[in-house]
Amino acid sequence: MYKAVFTLLLIAAPALANAQLNRAGDWEWSFAAIYQDSNSSGGSGGSNLSVESDWGLGVGFNYNFNNKFALGVDLEWLTPDYTAVIVEDVNPPQSQTIRHEL
Repeated sequence: MYKAVFTLLLIAAPALANAQLNRAGDWEWSFAAIYQDSNSSGGSGGSNLSVESDWGLGVGFNYNFNNKFALGVDLEWLTPDYTAVIVEDVNPPQSQTIRHEL
């Protein structure tokens, strides 16, 4: 069964590659689901930043001027929540917590 699938893909590959040879004058577009994993970072005085994980969307448009030159744009929308703790360098230390959305 694996040999049959491999043989079929081997035969179809040149046809798929040939379909992409002449892209001049064509528009291309794409949609994307974007995932950002959570991350955190801290400083030596106790200040830290924590960014939560979140899902976002993306869309892209591209115009092919010829087979070797294209111009396009990718737009992505993502709004993860974050928490920042800012510790001031005074005695005694004072801190401020900020919770917001990027």
